[in-house]
Amino acid sequence: MKLFMISGRIKDIRTRISATQRSFLNMH
Repeated sequence: MKLFMISGRIKDIRTRISATQRSFLNMH
């Protein structure tokens, strides 16, 4: 159960990073 929560959190962080990278690339 704990492992599932950790994997879910990692997925959320990954999507957040990809979104920020996209906006950063769009700015430049």
